[in-house]
Amino acid sequence: MRRIHPNYKIKYNPAPFITSESVPITRSQLDFLKSKGIPIFGFNNQRQCYDMRTHVLRAKNVEKRTLGLEEMNQKYQQILNPPPTTYVPTLAIAMSSSELKEYAGRYKLSVPETPYDADTKKAVRQIVQAHIDANKGAGGGKQRTMKQKMMFKKKRTLKK
Repeated sequence: MRRIHPNYKIKYNPAPFITSESVPITRSQLDFLKSKGIPIFGFNNQRQCYDMRTHVLRAKNVEKRTLGLEEMNQKYQQILNPPPTTYVPTLAIAMSSSELKEYAGRYKLSVPETPYDADTKKAVRQIVQAHIDANKGAGGGKQRTMKQKMMFKKKRTLKK
C-alpha cells in the first residue's frame, strides 16, 4: 500500500474488512486493489458489513474452515438481496382497508365489494379475523428458555 501512496499508514485492526475508520482508503486505491485481483465487497450500511463479517468469522472459528471466493460472493449477494419476508397477520384490527381487501382476495373470502364505511369495515374485519383464528393451527404457546426450565426443575425438587 505504501507504493500506492507514500503517506499511507496502517492501523492494526483484527477485523477482516477495511472500513474508512480502520484504514483510510480512496476509491482509486480500491480500484487499484480490484485490478490486482483482490476481492472487494461494498455495503450500504453497517449491518450488512456486520453480517458478512460474522459469516466469515463463524466459518473460520467455529467450522474451522476458510471461505472461498465463490462462497463469499454468494453470501455477499444474499446480504445485498435478502429474500422477501412473508407477513403473517395476527389481528385484523391492525390491518388497513387495502390490506383487508388483499387478504380477503388472497384467501377467497366473501366480503362486500362496496366502499368501506364504518359498519362494513367492521364486518370485513370480523370475517378476516375469524379466518385468521381458524387457520392459526395448534401453536406451541409460550416457549420456556433453558434457564426457566432449570429454575422450574429446582423449585419442583425443593418442594419434595
